[in-house]
Amino acid sequence: MLNIDTTNMCSHLQRKLFEEGGEYHRLWVAMQEDPELTAVVRSRQLHVYRNGKKVLVLAGKAAPKILVDDPLGEMLFTIRPAKPEEAGLVLDFIKRLAVYEKCADEVVADEETLYHSLFVERSAEVVFAQEGATVVGFALFFHNFSTFMGRKGLYLEDLFVLPEKRGRGYGKALLKYLAKLAVERHCGRMEWICLDWNKPALKVYRSIGAIPMDEWTVQRLTESALKKFAND
Repeated sequence: MLNIDTTNMCSHLQRKLFEEGGEYHRLWVAMQEDPELTAVVRSRQLHVYRNGKKVLVLAGKAAPKILVDDPLGEMLFTIRPAKPEEAGLVLDFIKRLAVYEKCADEVVADEETLYHSLFVERSAEVVFAQEGATVVGFALFFHNFSTFMGRKGLYLEDLFVLPEKRGRGYGKALLKYLAKLAVERHCGRMEWICLDWNKPALKVYRSIGAIPMDEWTVQRLTESALKKFAND
């Protein structure tokens, strides 16, 4: 049983930890059964240690700080579908990805267009990765189709994790979430493209069994070329 002095603990944090249905209550229950854990309240926050090494800091209003890979951190990490009112947040992550890929000037989407495409037409789907209450990554995907297989596939258009949150397995967790979704929806395969200079991403993709389609090249008609060809 984990015993802590709550005298100086933030009241918001106490509710999150101890009240049934509180944001961290499931975590608190799990902590009671783990003999390797100790915890102390400092500056109104709860600092959690495993075998003497700090692994987690919980606060009443601020986002939790996951300091190292640990089963407790995994309990705070969730993946959920985007909500219609989050079209602006989707756009923000698209812009962040574009900056990372060195093509920020190519983003012409706006919040209204994304709202209509994602939540009215439902042309694609988005999921967010959360660390506690903080969104730290996203993935945008849709279904394509294989004539050879006679079945739909899942196509991953974008995946991005905030730079300061990388190295914690969140990108891989998003990929696994989508892989499970593809299996549940009876997809024949899952595909995406990757910039050839993005070595860290390519390393992850090899580790999960993805193979490069080196014999194929992507062909694209941009909007202007599409209209010109269609009208010629």
